[in-house]
Amino acid sequence: MYKFGATFALEAVPMVSAISEFPNLEFRWYSWSELIEEFFEGRLDTILSPPLIAVEFPDSIVIPGVGISTRGRVPSPVLYTKVALEEGRNLSITAKYGYWKSWLGVVMSNLGLNYERVRIVGEGKFSQDDTILAGVDDEDYSSARYKVVNLGELWKRMASETPMVCWVWVCRRGADYRQIRMLLGRLWDKAKENLSEASCGGRIYPELMGSSDVRAEDLADIYYNVASAEVESIRWILDQAKKFEFVSKEADFIMC
Repeated sequence: MYKFGATFALEAVPMVSAISEFPNLEFRWYSWSELIEEFFEGRLDTILSPPLIAVEFPDSIVIPGVGISTRGRVPSPVLYTKVALEEGRNLSITAKYGYWKSWLGVVMSNLGLNYERVRIVGEGKFSQDDTILAGVDDEDYSSARYKVVNLGELWKRMASETPMVCWVWVCRRGADYRQIRMLLGRLWDKAKENLSEASCGGRIYPELMGSSDVRAEDLADIYYNVASAEVESIRWILDQAKKFEFVSKEADFIMC
């Protein structure tokens, strides 16, 4: 039995549904902190991780070509801003989405958006900063006072010809990563079929999300058929992270 995990992301739900159909694969949703703990302690074989976070995992391997990307928008989180991004000075990131911090730093630096302060704020704490990264359904910020900026729009401003890879599969070096890669390849057609059905207004898998309040268009730009473009994209964002000193010059992905 191979154990998979992820922190909840709408764009991953159709893929997770495909995983659940394989009897030798087990999947669970976790909070981000729980996910990392379970992975480091060896209780999970494979997890979904943002690419820039994956380089921080010692003795781990990225399984390329089977990640989750977007052609445009990301379902969640989003940036809420009281001013134009170019005028922003203070950026808050809600703790739930703290793993986006390095990605945001790279994108903001690349676009010349120099915030004086970037901080993580605890769950349930309201931020008075002019720019906040929070969930798309966060009632604290979903008022007319804030303009909503999708992270996919930011990416397109920075790298219009390169797909934005939201998540990659990361495997523990001690796990049977060759077998796991083969299993991910086998479930790929079913995952893409599920995604197509969901993005066209079909099944949205409320049993996995705990909510049916999801719009089909939230998945319209998501796609799973990334292949070699995934490797090019994550290598490019890693190079940018090195350029702006968000990771060390020696940081790299180990791929199988």
